[in-house]
Amino acid sequence: MDTLDKVTTPQTPPLTGRYNDDDFDIDAPGNLQAQVAGKADEVVQDVKDAVRKINWWQVAGYVAAGAAVVGAVAAYANYRHEQRKPASRLERLRDQLGLSDVDFRHLRSTYNKVDFDRLNETRRHLGSAAKKATHTGALKVAEWTR
Repeated sequence: MDTLDKVTTPQTPPLTGRYNDDDFDIDAPGNLQAQVAGKADEVVQDVKDAVRKINWWQVAGYVAAGAAVVGAVAAYANYRHEQRKPASRLERLRDQLGLSDVDFRHLRSTYNKVDFDRLNETRRHLGSAAKKATHTGALKVAEWTR
């Protein structure tokens, strides 16, 4: 059942002779620190060179252009929001009754836009409020005339 061949020779060559002792001098911490410090200085110099190559006026221009675009989008959204709000008491009443989409100047072309369910619901609420007010008023009149 075992179909795997047994490995008789090692696959890796021996470590002797592959590396010099000077490549990894672990016993000398000062030498290791000097190597790390040298690499760090190289990285810092590369970063300084990259920063010098950046045109900061161009970056500032891109940031200002982005801020202007975001401000314009926000201003347009605010304008559209304010435009949709009813300005007068009559427009607010039309909005509450569900008639804000109806253009009364061209009623024939816009009568399909009336939300009759909302209009009937509002009418029922107004009717029930009127009945309650009338009933309360009649009770007060009856009470006062006793």
